[in-house]
Amino acid sequence: MNAGEGDYHNSGVGSESIENTDLRTLVSHNSSISGNQSVGHAFDEFQRHRCEFMAVLDEDHFVLGILSYEDVEILFGSRYGRDLFAREKVHDHLSRQHTMISIGEPISTALQKALTRVENFFFDDVVLADPSGRFFGLIPMRTMVLLQNRYLLETIEKIDRQRQEISKRQQEMEKELYLAGQLQQAMFTRKSSLFPSNATEDSRPYRLLFRYLPAKLIGGDYFHTFDLTDGVMSVLLCDVMGHGVRSALVTAMVVAVAESHIDIAGDPGAFLTRLNWELAMLLQNADETIFITAQYLLLNINESSVLYSVAGHHDPLHYKRETCTLVPLGSRKTLDGPPLGCFENSVYGTNIANFRDGDLFFLYSDGLFEGFSPEGKVYGHERLLDSFNIRCSLPMETILDEVIEDLTRFCGCTEFDDDVCLIGLEV
Repeated sequence: MNAGEGDYHNSGVGSESIENTDLRTLVSHNSSISGNQSVGHAFDEFQRHRCEFMAVLDEDHFVLGILSYEDVEILFGSRYGRDLFAREKVHDHLSRQHTMISIGEPISTALQKALTRVENFFFDDVVLADPSGRFFGLIPMRTMVLLQNRYLLETIEKIDRQRQEISKRQQEMEKELYLAGQLQQAMFTRKSSLFPSNATEDSRPYRLLFRYLPAKLIGGDYFHTFDLTDGVMSVLLCDVMGHGVRSALVTAMVVAVAESHIDIAGDPGAFLTRLNWELAMLLQNADETIFITAQYLLLNINESSVLYSVAGHHDPLHYKRETCTLVPLGSRKTLDGPPLGCFENSVYGTNIANFRDGDLFFLYSDGLFEGFSPEGKVYGHERLLDSFNIRCSLPMETILDEVIEDLTRFCGCTEFDDDVCLIGLEV
């Protein structure tokens, strides 16, 4: 369109979402002049339309550049300026850079082009072209600045809404995890009840107590008890790699598999061998490597014997009341196997030892000795054994509480990077 056909539009930024802004509504005017017109003619058109910029077009209406009234005024401002430049062609004086955006272009891209220009041309009008690249109109830079301000405010509001929604969902998730953690603790408590179910405080053949400190609201350490026959019970302690929801879901899977094979739970080696095979099948398609260390211990009160099997875990501890000694249940390493779920054909053996009335057994996860002090020193297994040794003559409840307290004092905190599970069995 020629300058004489200039048409001013009612430009402005509406109240709709910035992302949905139609760039055509931002056009202030569409004044233009042919590049073949004279500078003198351009000066007259500026005087007539009172605009700061005009688009300079070729014969097919494509944009060659923009011409500013200020530049023309400078040319004519000298003593002989009009005589020297009035007849020259406009396209010979397009020294200014121009920024062009297209109808339908994302508003973020349009703003980036306009707002990243060099300082000398920052306040020039922005050229808007139609999809074919032909001139449509000019957008004042002040309109683009106002649009940018609204875009930033809208983005901030959107981020704030998202933050509130995330916070709400996080609170809901934490509530659900808290309830799941409470359920997990309740299941532990049920499993620490007397065996058999009709036993009384005086007639019970054995007693189980536990202390459990998950690293998060719900943990990946888990133990499960089996009341097999009169005078025979067993405990399965599992420590799933990692902690949190994923580990807790894996422990639930372990328990489900274990419950389905209670018929062979009287043979610890065969029991872990079967668990390992099924878990390896279930976990083989997992995106990440998952494995479970485990201790499985079976007490036979009738025969005063303990049978046990170990899968990638440290040995349980046995406190002998008669000799006041604390020793690891010395499993033969040839009977041990790797963590559950690693290799489907792994075979686990059964170890056996004897006990006397009043003896204690302790099963625990590695979180009980892998805590760190504020100085970065690890608590360690030797320190844990010392902690048990100096307290073994105390009641079992006191032993469990004070061993945990010693760990928290060393670490200087009551929350740990890994789940902590400690089980005590008294026969």
